[in-house]
Amino acid sequence: MEKSIVNQLILRIDESFQKLKIQVPISDVEHIALFIYQEMTSGGRTFHTAEHILQVCRHLEHPLQILATLFHDIIYHQIDNGAKPSTEAVLEPLVYYKGDKTYVREDYPLEDVPLVLCLRIFDYQPNEEIRLQGYNEFLSTLVAIQKLKKYLGHRNLLGIMVAIEGTIPFRGFNEQGKNCFESMEEKLMALNQEYELNIKEEHIYLLVQLAVEMANNDVENFSSQNVAEFLDNTWRLIPETNDKLRVANVFTFTSYRKAIEKMEGFLSFLNPDIVFQQYRQMPSDEVFAQFKQQADQNIKIAREYLQAKLTSIALLESLAICSGGDAPISMFMGDIRRSGSFQEIERAEDFLPAITMSDELEYDLAVLKLLEFGRASELDFDTQNAPFSYFVYASIGKEKNQAYLKAARQMFKGEMTCEEYLDVIDSETRASVAKACAEVAISRRDALLALA
Repeated sequence: MEKSIVNQLILRIDESFQKLKIQVPISDVEHIALFIYQEMTSGGRTFHTAEHILQVCRHLEHPLQILATLFHDIIYHQIDNGAKPSTEAVLEPLVYYKGDKTYVREDYPLEDVPLVLCLRIFDYQPNEEIRLQGYNEFLSTLVAIQKLKKYLGHRNLLGIMVAIEGTIPFRGFNEQGKNCFESMEEKLMALNQEYELNIKEEHIYLLVQLAVEMANNDVENFSSQNVAEFLDNTWRLIPETNDKLRVANVFTFTSYRKAIEKMEGFLSFLNPDIVFQQYRQMPSDEVFAQFKQQADQNIKIAREYLQAKLTSIALLESLAICSGGDAPISMFMGDIRRSGSFQEIERAEDFLPAITMSDELEYDLAVLKLLEFGRASELDFDTQNAPFSYFVYASIGKEKNQAYLKAARQMFKGEMTCEEYLDVIDSETRASVAKACAEVAISRRDALLALA
């Protein structure tokens, strides 16, 4: 039987100290585990949770990787709306806030070598504003140092700093053509000499290799050979950065569409070649090439899946606005069905006509399958499959979906009215969707039938 999350944290921390041959009282181990667990448990976290860090640990063996992983997401400012009071107390001597910006304190404790090394690892000076890229990783590292420096020496703490810094995602090459881990090697060599840490070169190489392995584990879902699982993790990120979606059956069409639009924009911008990193044959050239190829494939499928969702949600949003104004999705679609409640809850998709695939239309079969059968698991805020998006995509095909999406983007920018967008959609598809919604949205029934 599997132990509770908090007890799994206790076990991983205790095992790590034992592997490092450091005697730490179990009461101290419990204190650290509880601190991590409580900081990572909030209503806003749906992906960056204690379960996630344990998942990242799953394939890691080195104790410094484990300890770094357990702390690397402890600060997530965008989700938690700042640090919790207990974490704030840890950070208070090190950083200060001015408006919506965060700065390294001018009186930063420069006599504390591990804390100074952390500044150097992240390229900061006292009184400097903390940059958006790496913000959470830097503050998480400061918390880790404060909580662990009682037990660990400078070298081990340095390994944790390097590992957490390595999880800053999606970084390319610098002006010298080096990736972030090659640059880290140079930085460690300089710090080793400056602070007389007496770390052997091969140990520096090991610290960086451990960091790149942990960083790749942190984004391993991009290399999943099951695109439904990749999309599942992507979907868990959506309510973290869109707080209006955190309460199921309450958010509106416009709120949902904006969240999908944001994720589609991110994946359209993301270069699959910088998702994973390599350093001194970690991973091997063959494995690294496989990682990049799979990331490219997953991103392409997910992007088209999101574009199909955007086209159908634009149609539904337009019907809502034109029939009386934006409204909760559940008013038009019905509440989300949970396991065992199939017959009890009325859903608009029950009233869609049967759809026959056309040999004359082109489809992305992977996208079609995802829309029809769904992502890997149920989530609180959304249905697992997408019956309306499947209906629209199957009705119009890939080429017309792109044309409708282009018009939808004009509507999102205010360059086209919702009435004009409805005129773009072919009448049969528009009528079928409007009539299905009319069966559920009783207060909009007449208006929807008129639009049909």
